[in-house]
Amino acid sequence: METAGRFIPLSYLFFVAALSVFAVAFLLSSLSLYTAHPELGWAITFDLTVFAPLFYYFAIRNTKIPKVTVATVAGLGIITASWLLPQDKWQVSSIFFGYVLPVFELAIVGFIAFKAWKFARAYRRERATSPDIYSVFHRLFAESFGETLIARFAAFEATIVYYALIRWRKTETSENRFSYHKKRGSLPVYLIIAFVILAETVVLHMVVSLWSVIVAWILTVSSLYVLVLLVAHLKASYLRPIEFRDGYLQIRNGLSSDLTVELSDVLGAEEIGKDVAIREEKPQAALLKDFEELNVLVKFKTEQALKGLYGTSKTVNELSIYVDEKDRFINLLGSQHDA
Repeated sequence: METAGRFIPLSYLFFVAALSVFAVAFLLSSLSLYTAHPELGWAITFDLTVFAPLFYYFAIRNTKIPKVTVATVAGLGIITASWLLPQDKWQVSSIFFGYVLPVFELAIVGFIAFKAWKFARAYRRERATSPDIYSVFHRLFAESFGETLIARFAAFEATIVYYALIRWRKTETSENRFSYHKKRGSLPVYLIIAFVILAETVVLHMVVSLWSVIVAWILTVSSLYVLVLLVAHLKASYLRPIEFRDGYLQIRNGLSSDLTVELSDVLGAEEIGKDVAIREEKPQAALLKDFEELNVLVKFKTEQALKGLYGTSKTVNELSIYVDEKDRFINLLGSQHDA
């Protein structure tokens, strides 16, 4: 094992071992050895529900894969065992599940409750230091589930619900905060899009329901989800201003763009003219690219991570934004940068 471990990471070996448990179970079921060896029902059940999740845990414990996925593997083992074993052998194995499954369910419920308690405590801690719920959710889900696609997606979904349904109180004004929704003129565009989606949803639902009611409702729910996303984005545009805070510049555009950079890493900012070609060449803090007005170009000394929808990210060394008070923003950025 030491020689193998020198060339192959142990995590890979444990992952292969977990896969091998399932492979061997399928192989034994295809050979129909249960008649001559009835104890195989117990062995396969135990391997699929205990050893496979255990091997998987050792495979992922030092990775960014969430530990909660161990429960998924255990559940998959239970389903596989119930599917592979013949009915008479399953009756024997059901005795095993009569003891193991309740313990397994209690462990899952306890784990979820513990995670929820930790999440709530961390939420109160983060909210005491950061007023921006977007950033709070992304940090909390990353702490709980690692820097994974699932964590970023879940954080964004939670943010949509928060801004669409929960948050209504207006953000307090400050000399270090800059709005970008008052003079931009994007609201009529979004209202037109919302009206088109609503009208199209009604017509499409009526037409598609003649063929399949299920598909019609899937399309309707999808359209309503897009509307909720638009509402959340518009409200976030009101409630998440661009801000200078604790030596950082926080650039935001609703839920579509988020970038936090140290002021020492900002090269400068300049006003953007009305040359559309120039604006199209630059990265934009906008949901509707090339349809929303931009008036300031912020340049950085080093590449910065620009977060987008659903936790997507890309690196930029400059960013086109819109600021209602662009002259005051450029002057304040210059004074903060010089300080």
